[in-house]
Amino acid sequence: MVRKLEAVFAVLIATMAVSFAWVFTDTKPNGKDLLIGILVPKLSSKTIRQAVGVVGCVIMPHNVFLHSALVQSRKIDPKKE
Repeated sequence: MVRKLEAVFAVLIATMAVSFAWVFTDTKPNGKDLLIGILVPKLSSKTIRQAVGVVGCVIMPHNVFLHSALVQSRKIDPKKE
């Protein structure tokens, strides 16, 4: 059961990675502006809500995974797999 749940998480993470790559290549960001935005981040009052939402979407799945029974014990009976 543990391995199946880990596989579900792996599929979800892979889906997020593919979606991010797709959107990133589709928007074709300016390299110079991208580098400046990474080095000197700026948020306007209109984007604060979006930034908090993105942080929540990234942090919450990790928090759920790390505090779940998946990482509490790695003692798995190979006969049950």
